[in-house]
Amino acid sequence: KIVFTLIMLSLFSTMKVFTQSNELPLGEPIAGTLTDDQLIVEYSFSANEGDRLTISASSSQFDTLLSVSDSKGDIVVSNDDANGSLNSQIKVFIVKQDDDYVLSVTSSDGTETGNYEYD
Repeated sequence: KIVFTLIMLSLFSTMKVFTQSNELPLGEPIAGTLTDDQLIVEYSFSANEGDRLTISASSSQFDTLLSVSDSKGDIVVSNDDANGSLNSQIKVFIVKQDDDYVLSVTSSDGTETGNYEYD
């Protein structure tokens, strides 16, 4: 039992952090960075049925990917490339139900890093 615990502690201490979670300040542009230790950045927010969301992300350093998941973890909308570019845009998503949501910003292949902006 002690050996198993030590092995598990050793494994957890060497794991990379792949996700960072933040509260989403609605209506405000945000800048962030994806790193080798943080390949996904998540922003939580609440929305009500009928709310209209428009979200775009851009980066000159990687191909952005946006997705919005509901409280069950199901992706309700996502976008990889918008308007013929490598930037992402979720254009006028109408919320179907009151819920807590998570906006995820990552690279399209899940491994690229660099700075991004979204609004």
